[in-house]
Amino acid sequence: MITRKTYDEAIQLLKEGRADIGFICAGSFVLLDEIKAVSIVAVPVMYGRSQYRSYVIVPKDSPIQSFDDLRGKVFAMTDPLSNTGSIYPSYRALQFGGLPDDFFGEIHYTYSADKSITAAAEGLVDGAAVDGLIWDNFSKTDPGLTARTRVIERSPWFAMPPIVARAGLDPGLVEQIRQALLTEDQYPRGREILDGMFIERFTAETPEAYGDVAAMVMALRQAGVNFVQR
Repeated sequence: MITRKTYDEAIQLLKEGRADIGFICAGSFVLLDEIKAVSIVAVPVMYGRSQYRSYVIVPKDSPIQSFDDLRGKVFAMTDPLSNTGSIYPSYRALQFGGLPDDFFGEIHYTYSADKSITAAAEGLVDGAAVDGLIWDNFSKTDPGLTARTRVIERSPWFAMPPIVARAGLDPGLVEQIRQALLTEDQYPRGREILDGMFIERFTAETPEAYGDVAAMVMALRQAGVNFVQR
């Protein structure tokens, strides 16, 4: 079991064959899929869907009501390669006429949705973009935290972050892992593990489902945003 602080580090592990299976975000998958470095094994189903959204949040008592109100403000993003925590709010800034560094007054990367939610709750930033599933989970496990924030925008639905296998991994092994995940909810121990992660079950998904994320990445690239691909 290997953990890394950033998605870029996780990407490198999969590209270089130093990790066989990875649970990565939708943005990282798009970058790896461009070079055919991974294949989708399965995706989680949570709250009845295999899609998720970005939540743009502000401190509860903030006067900010819309994304445009965040112009010139201090904003928290999670990871530069995160779909919900960086790509989506960067694309929204572009829609309002500016690159993220020009639209926001300051950008701080927290490398954790938990930290971004806390930063907004404590008024350390004017706004933040986070994985809506994590915000929803906190609303159940730590409602006092999310109660100190307010969601001002929810993104369209995106395909869920996938579990992927690196290119070149034995196809038979990949299929065994896929079947283990797809049937995990049918066994008591598997059900217990999934419940602990608020996951109902795993399901299949295709690369085409991430087309909207790929389109945002392309638009940002064309505007001059660089996505690290070493």
